[in-house]
Amino acid sequence: MDYNTIVSQIQQVCLTCPGILSEPKNFRSGNGDLIRYADHFDKVKKSGITPHKFFGNCFRMSSALYYALGGREKGNTLCKTDRFPYFDGLETTHWAVKTSDGKILDPSWDQFTDFPNVKKSEIYPTLRSAHIGFPYFVRDGGKRYNQVVPSKEVLKIAIVMQKDYGTSYGLDWWLDERASQRGLADLHKAVYNNK
Repeated sequence: MDYNTIVSQIQQVCLTCPGILSEPKNFRSGNGDLIRYADHFDKVKKSGITPHKFFGNCFRMSSALYYALGGREKGNTLCKTDRFPYFDGLETTHWAVKTSDGKILDPSWDQFTDFPNVKKSEIYPTLRSAHIGFPYFVRDGGKRYNQVVPSKEVLKIAIVMQKDYGTSYGLDWWLDERASQRGLADLHKAVYNNK
């Protein structure tokens, strides 16, 4: 499998299709901590830096890559780093994929272009297996899976990949599964009403 082609396709979809990526939001994590990514985004913008479009979207992009590569069934691991400083007292974490053959693939690394103190050699060693989500598409009465299913945001990336490139690789199966349970009309509408 040509990793670089799939990474490049995910990046192109995210850069060119409105509605795929969004500006970061503040939210509460599973343990109740307030994650202030919108505040980070605003602080960076106020400093005169225009954040890269990938800023705050590493989980979404890395998840899309993870599933496109076949997920854990193919020996891949979705990973998150420990917290690290990146700008003027701000800290963050970062997501990437470790492949079955040990490569680290990071479709959203370009978000750190304006933050030269962030170095792969320092944060990649802290990558560890992590995942966020649910093992179903339909909460009540839906089919359960033995793994986390791709989010709607990841499936929107897959829809555009299928249209633009003829495949979304390992995500093709997940799109079929989602279609059989909930349909895809809501996702198509979310993607193509923004173009």
